[in-house]
Amino acid sequence: MKAPTQGCRALRLHKIALGLSDESLADVLEVDPKTVSRWLRGSTTPRCSDLARIEERMGISARSWGEPPWTSGSR
Repeated sequence: MKAPTQGCRALRLHKIALGLSDESLADVLEVDPKTVSRWLRGSTTPRCSDLARIEERMGISARSWGEPPWTSGSR
């Protein structure tokens, strides 16, 4: 399993601070609750469209998730 990124940790802290469940956070971000769970565990990284929504709605920089998903494995 990958180590959690700064974005993963920030999303978890925002979720806790706002008193949101995984399901509520999923509603805010318009994704499946299982997707939120995978992000919070650090097992997957949000897609570009999800990163934009996280940045807009939660104030967490897309850069905090590490290498952009569109560059992974491009070399």
